[in-house]
Amino acid sequence: MIKYIKQLMFFIHRWTGLLMSLFFVVWFVSGIVMIYHSFPKPQPQKYYHGLNVISGYDSLPTPTALFKQSGDVLFSLEMLNGEPIYRMPGQLGKVYNAKTLKEVSELKKEECESIVKSVFSAPIYRYKVINDFDQWIPWSYYEAYFPIYKFWLDDAKGTQLYVSASKGCIVQETTSLSRTMAWFGAIPHWMYFKALRLKVQLWSSVVIWISAIGCIACLSGLIVGLVRLRKGKISPYRKATLRWHHISGLTFGLIVFSFILSGLMSLADVPTWLVSKEKDFDYNSVWNSSDRTITKEATLNLYEILSQKANNKRIICRNAMGRIFYEVYTKSPNQSECYIVDEQVKPLPAIESTFIENWMAEALPHKQYSIHFVQDYTNYYQPSKRYDLPLPVCCLNLKDEFQTKLFVCPKTGRLLKVVNNSSRLGWWLYKGLHTFKFSFMSGYEGWRQLWMILISIGGTIVSITSFILGIKMIRKKISK
Repeated sequence: MIKYIKQLMFFIHRWTGLLMSLFFVVWFVSGIVMIYHSFPKPQPQKYYHGLNVISGYDSLPTPTALFKQSGDVLFSLEMLNGEPIYRMPGQLGKVYNAKTLKEVSELKKEECESIVKSVFSAPIYRYKVINDFDQWIPWSYYEAYFPIYKFWLDDAKGTQLYVSASKGCIVQETTSLSRTMAWFGAIPHWMYFKALRLKVQLWSSVVIWISAIGCIACLSGLIVGLVRLRKGKISPYRKATLRWHHISGLTFGLIVFSFILSGLMSLADVPTWLVSKEKDFDYNSVWNSSDRTITKEATLNLYEILSQKANNKRIICRNAMGRIFYEVYTKSPNQSECYIVDEQVKPLPAIESTFIENWMAEALPHKQYSIHFVQDYTNYYQPSKRYDLPLPVCCLNLKDEFQTKLFVCPKTGRLLKVVNNSSRLGWWLYKGLHTFKFSFMSGYEGWRQLWMILISIGGTIVSITSFILGIKMIRKKISK
């Protein structure tokens, strides 16, 4: 019986290794590139500085009829081509002229050009109207932003910009370097090929199945490698390729397996048979709910803020813990002053324990909890390029079977993150195993990157030797 199991493991590893070896080589080499260069993304912080100071607001009508309290952000107010506008939240959020409350019509080429010129000084030497996806906008998400004007800038970086004519904003920015690095990094690593990536279900299934087969190849290889060990010898093989594959496989096999497994888990949900999950309950919608509305008086307070403060570039109206408030940005996209929406204009008071207790009694009366403040980042509460999570942060530990934690901004009361057993395990199976972004390494980014490079090189050696062995096996089969 044991003999047949060994033969089965050899058979599985031989053919799955042959099938997956080239994928492994591509994944590890592209992974090294991705340590420093990911897929190109727009840079909203840079675009903020191109915004004009909000003006022409002294006679604006109340926008109450436009707002739907369906989430954290209710609306934002800023300038677009010399006119104040309201941006509604979400992918399908529309843009309205703040003076007429009418939806802003599709921008013309000259208007899209002015958005580019407000941020970039380099001249435009070419443009193209896009009504379909291309390699740098390969997600169906962008469908709501068409038509898009693509502009080529005459600068040293080879910048290309995508400006949505329907939303009036820059939705993608690439340079010669970011495009080149993407072809060696993110595109092969994530399989971001336009034809495949647009078919979301197919793309997801392909990545999951390839990763699953890769996991089988790794596990069977580890079993074969251990079976082949001999006492007093590192490896029984004399041929260099076999010997290197055996030694590197035993040395880096678990790491290769963890990388492939974590790649699979980036798309797959944590199975409920591993960790139970709270169903049909959305903490964000409960936390952001409110029976209050943007009244005419509150709108007048918005204009009072605008008249009293200088250099207002963006105002975001948010909803959290039953309070509607304004975030006013004057200096940078990461620094704001908050004002409560009430009968009078006054700074938003910080969240205190008593306020949290009253809100929890109203919004989540069935939940028992304890409160403490977190002063440092943890594995499960870390900033990223997308989310700038503040410190200190108020943490509510719910006493439930899911060990839920709610991270709440003490300045505004916004619910920043929800962590439970399922998301913790998901973090370990993806972020932990794939990027090694542990909290204790937050001050040692260079060492983390060096570790990632070293283990990726080890995985590449395993993969290349496997690929060479596979080619030799095919040649031998053909010759026979």
